[in-house]
Amino acid sequence: MSIKGLKNFRDLGGIKAGDKHLRKGFLFRSEVPVKVSAEEMLRFRTPFEIDMLIDLRTQYEAEEKPYTLPEGVEYLHMPMFEESLMGITRDSGSSVGKYLIRKYNRKEIRHHLPDIEKLYIDVMKEKSVLEMTGKVMRQVISNTLEWKSTLFHCSWGKDRAGVLAAFLLSLLGVGMAEIVKDYTYTNRAVRSKAIQYAVLVFLFKQDRVAARKVWRGSLAKPNYIRGVFEAIESDYGSTENFFREALGISDELRDAFRDRMLI
Repeated sequence: MSIKGLKNFRDLGGIKAGDKHLRKGFLFRSEVPVKVSAEEMLRFRTPFEIDMLIDLRTQYEAEEKPYTLPEGVEYLHMPMFEESLMGITRDSGSSVGKYLIRKYNRKEIRHHLPDIEKLYIDVMKEKSVLEMTGKVMRQVISNTLEWKSTLFHCSWGKDRAGVLAAFLLSLLGVGMAEIVKDYTYTNRAVRSKAIQYAVLVFLFKQDRVAARKVWRGSLAKPNYIRGVFEAIESDYGSTENFFREALGISDELRDAFRDRMLI
């Protein structure tokens, strides 16, 4: 089942975690639902029975592209960060390609294009990002323990939603191969937009290097998400320590989450 207007929408249920699977109907991820019609929005309640939608976008992005949810779906704005991070700038909102060609000349544009793999790692070292990430995860877990389902989204459903999904999957005992598989599944939805932005930059700036950086930064590359976990292992010794120390998720809360979600 799907929702028209959401290309990057999916239920994390069914993913393997050791010899078990994630329960379906509790954890959903997507891009921002601004292209979903009012009629199609009703599908959040029937058949998907989504209870809460968590918006991970910045305040600017949320104001730039608001939407209205159907009755019965609670909205919670929990921005994972407020600055120019993970390829989305406070000034450009979600129109990154057009912003780049309008704002910067050929020499400047390369400087303002982030190395996404390094950016992911640097972002997850920010205290404010870790605090909000832990808060979001605890909210999702709390919803699940109350038998409530959650849909979380950012702008494209790639970076912030991708990292959050990866952390939730890891917390549930899902292996790296399955985490990477879910993360890169996003490319089916964003590939056309990545091509569009890369072509725009190349045509207007005549710069192959900048166009290639836009292309790579717009996709969900396996090394991006693997790099985050490698950095976590290096800094904390293990993902378990990271969840406890950096995100404030106790072993008891983790075990309760697993008991509810794994079948």
